[in-house]
Amino acid sequence: MSNVTVLHDEAIVELARSLVERGRAAAARRVIVGIAGVPGSGKSTLAARLRAAVEAEAAGLAVVVAMDGFHMTNAALRSAGLASRKGSPETFEAARYVALLRRCRDCEHVERVPIYDRAVHEPRLSDEPGCAVTRATRVIITEGNYVLLDREPWSELADVLDEGWLLDVPAAWARAWLLERHMRTGRSRAEAERKCEGDALNAGLVRSGSRAADRVLCWPT
Repeated sequence: MSNVTVLHDEAIVELARSLVERGRAAAARRVIVGIAGVPGSGKSTLAARLRAAVEAEAAGLAVVVAMDGFHMTNAALRSAGLASRKGSPETFEAARYVALLRRCRDCEHVERVPIYDRAVHEPRLSDEPGCAVTRATRVIITEGNYVLLDREPWSELADVLDEGWLLDVPAAWARAWLLERHMRTGRSRAEAERKCEGDALNAGLVRSGSRAADRVLCWPT
């Protein structure tokens, strides 16, 4: 694949420096960059590393808004008969996610953002640092499976994001990382294997249903 950025430490620092420059130049509108990829590709890891690198140069400039914070609650999923499909596009409050990012384009807008608590497998608000868009925020890094999905309301992000990036990884890597994560957060091996089956279906949708990315990224081999 041509025009791919390999995410060595130096490349992540360079991406972060570019975000710092763009953020400092932002006047009325914040810079929002989205990272898409299949489940288990390392999107949240990359977003956290980018934010840390930005913060090392400009404290308070960047915040991460994770798509997973907009999961429907488990109670709502059960009520809608969607519990077995958790993680598919229809199990997210996508319109709320898009609307929050749209509001946050305005540099004057401040708002707490939800996170996904993997210990209890539920979205929630947090008072931890980095979980709110503040007056100092000039760069928003958002990440999730469906950031580039070409269907409503996800496709509205095309008008919200300044850039959409795709984190491309081999399917075998993503599955191994997912299996380990599912077990680390309390699932048995059998439960983790079953969850990976659903994740594979969602990965197929990401690969076949996403619009073209502005930048393709991959982890070093």
